[in-house]
Order: sequence, then C-alpha cells, then structure tokens
Amino acid sequence: MNARAAILGRLRTRLGRDTASAAELRIMEREVAGRLEHPPTHPVPARTRLGDAARRALFVRMAEEAKASVTPLARAAALPESLRIFLKARGLDGALHATGEAGLRALPWAAAGISLRHGRSAGTPASVALAFAGIAETGSLLFCAAPESPMTAHLLCDLHLVLLPENRIFATVEAALEDFQKTQGAFMPSAAMFVTGPSRTADIEQQMQLGAHGPRELHIYLTEEGP
Repeated sequence: MNARAAILGRLRTRLGRDTASAAELRIMEREVAGRLEHPPTHPVPARTRLGDAARRALFVRMAEEAKASVTPLARAAALPESLRIFLKARGLDGALHATGEAGLRALPWAAAGISLRHGRSAGTPASVALAFAGIAETGSLLFCAAPESPMTAHLLCDLHLVLLPENRIFATVEAALEDFQKTQGAFMPSAAMFVTGPSRTADIEQQMQLGAHGPRELHIYLTEEGP
C-alpha cells in the first residue's frame, strides 16, 4: 500500500465509510458529482443585489476606496486619445506594454500616436490591459492569463491602465467566476488574478507603501460601449 492509499484509507475509516455498501458509495459519488456540477450558492450581501446603475456606482466607490482611479468613457475607441493626454501629462512617451486581446488591439492607437508593445516584458513604465470582469462588492478586477495576455502586463509596470466595459461588472466574485466558467468552456487559463487597487504593503513599520510588489497606480477606464 502506498502513502496515498494509506492516507485515504484512514480518512474513510474516520468518516465511517470503510464499511459503506456499494449502493451507499454510489449515492455518495452522485452527491459529490452533483455538488461539483452545480455548486451551492453562498449568501449574497444585500448591497450587491442591485440594478445596473447602482452596481456600477458601487464598483466605482469600492475601487476608489482601494486607491484606484476610475474614468468614464462613452466609447472604448476614446481610450487611446485619453491615454495620450494622460501620458503626456506625466512626461511619458507613447509606448505602452499591452495585453493582446483582439478588442484592445483594434482600438485607434496609431491615430493617437501610441505604440503597443507585447510580450513578457516591454520595458515601459505603463501598461494597458482589458479586464475580464469587475467585481462591484470589492472594486476588484479579474484578469485571465492567455498566450497573448501574460500576467506580467499587470505586474511589471508602475502605471496599470485598464479598460473595463460596464456590462462586465458583476455583483460578486461568485457571479464573475460563474460567468467565467460559462464563457470559457473547456479552456482553462494557466493563471487568473484579482486586482484590488495598486500594489501595497504595510510590512515595514506598519506604514502603508504603494508599489511594493507591482504597480504603484491603477487607473480604470470604464466604458459604456465595450471594444
């Protein structure tokens, strides 16, 4: 008997399942399979049971409380020009480390004088990305890794610039993950990451420091019309 079998055997004994009949074991297996296929719904906070406008307002409030900024845009196509103005005000050139989603690439970057660099490390102080989802209850963003969208785009640059369509704001983490399972199908990303505000730590003398493990600033551009 190997170590794995020994451990599982002890667990079955303590749970009283080493003496279960074949019929009882089949019932248990069906219960486990059913729970995996249809996970139970956890209690949902009252403040997240909101209409679209209120859910958007909650996301903005929670994101700003986490030290992110939120800028509304009527159209996703307005993002490049908005970022051109932002970068110029910071004294930065028009180069951005970018994720590679087709919807993001299709925006009029060249017309705004901005060049996008892709890959694991683009050597720029700012990155731009398309969020998979926003979470209203925490003001968080959900990103999913893909060959064209490495996680480094969200970690290496001081300035993290993110496009989020309003129709991708979900009330809770569970709702966002449920949508993820439905839309991704058999595809499973190598990594998924929730981002709530800029990177921070209070490990040093209990003083809050931003940018400790990632971007110092998070700027979210909330668009009414997605890319």
